[in-house]
Amino acid sequence: APMLRTMLFLVASELLALGLAAVEVLPTLAAVGESIRSRAVMEPYFYELMPIYPEHYVASLATPNLDARAPVYAGVLIPILALAGVGARNVAPRIRVPALLLAVIAFVLSLGQATPVFRLLLRLPISNWLTGPYKWTYLVALALVILGAVGTEGLLRADGFTRRGRLAWVLFGAALLAAVPFSSAARVAGVAALFVLSLVPRPPGIGIMLPVAIGVAALAGTPARTMHPRDNPEFFSQYRPAYQYIAARKTDGRTFVMLQPLTFSMRQGELERVPTINTYETLFRIRQFRFQ
Repeated sequence: APMLRTMLFLVASELLALGLAAVEVLPTLAAVGESIRSRAVMEPYFYELMPIYPEHYVASLATPNLDARAPVYAGVLIPILALAGVGARNVAPRIRVPALLLAVIAFVLSLGQATPVFRLLLRLPISNWLTGPYKWTYLVALALVILGAVGTEGLLRADGFTRRGRLAWVLFGAALLAAVPFSSAARVAGVAALFVLSLVPRPPGIGIMLPVAIGVAALAGTPARTMHPRDNPEFFSQYRPAYQYIAARKTDGRTFVMLQPLTFSMRQGELERVPTINTYETLFRIRQFRFQ
């Protein structure tokens, strides 16, 4: 009876959610047939926007990647703790397995047509909605964070790991540190975490966590701010004259269409105080797209 009652509540919730969303979803679905998202005009290159390969993940774990690639920058501690989340026991079993499945599925789908699975999906009637496989990298990041939280809980509990499980985590973590081109400070933080948490038989106190704190401080002190777009003088300056031209003509009642490459910022209109609408090229009408 409790299970049946729960299922009835779930069905009722889904129906209510669909009803509330119908005012937005139904017009959107009706517009698909007249947009560039329709199967009739969908170009093959939409499925290979910013192609992702496994080596991009390896590189992006160490440093943020700004060359139009999307793999997540997780740093050194999140992947190590995510490895612990895979092997933890008696810790959030209902979260760990779904998070692991999400990480694997999202990773495979983010590779796009480089995998046979995606090619099979392209044969489905909704294949025109699978453009931009790189978007799945954001779900990989979400899964890593969840697994990292599970791994942290497992490492801080006396019964979170078996002796073999903790040893396996240390070995796999060391292999990760050796394979990924982390900075020296990041490797120090990773080694400190592996060393301290692998030897702790019970939840650690403040004193025993001191080496980890030193490692994290070393990691936080690395000069990473030069890697952000806002620190690159050429990132926004190349489009600034165009935005200034539009800003000077706000009262003209005109609409300007700016077609920028994939390396631009969606937020520059806000920074330049220019009212901006961006549809991410999802529901442009066919004739508008061809005109542009």
